[in-house]
Amino acid sequence: MSPLSKWRAIRAGRRAHGALSIANSARIDAGVRIEVERGARLSIGSGCHLEPHVRVFVRGGLVEIGDGAVLGEHSTVVALQGISLGERARLGAWATVMDFAPSATSSEVALRDTQPLSRPVEIGADAVIEAHAVIEAGARIAPGARVPAGTVLAGERGWQATRGPSPVT
Repeated sequence: MSPLSKWRAIRAGRRAHGALSIANSARIDAGVRIEVERGARLSIGSGCHLEPHVRVFVRGGLVEIGDGAVLGEHSTVVALQGISLGERARLGAWATVMDFAPSATSSEVALRDTQPLSRPVEIGADAVIEAHAVIEAGARIAPGARVPAGTVLAGERGWQATRGPSPVT
């Protein structure tokens, strides 16, 4: 771990209210924002790379970022219940993974007063989530699968990414 990455990891640990574990070989670039709320847990594996301006917000549950995973520039991970990102998985630039589903019928005020539907998300080893893709509550991405750029993938809609052509039409 470079001295700057080590300093950024220490700073993230001091700001975290919950449990935060960052492997010594993880690389954290400039502008990365990590927030872990009280009672929540975040684990970043060895060889991980958080590119510039990545945001990881763990409001509840457990987020596991597997060994060698890469979170692309400006990508976002938001968890209320739990997200598992497999070994060597990759999030493209501006990709988003969240374990809840926003509702088109809910206003911002209603969202503050109620808990949105939340279900764990699993992204398999070697999976690639391309740029600007959005992964929502309950989605399961198979190991080695590729989610095309700009795709919105949600488990409650019955879509699950597998190897080969995208299941989303």
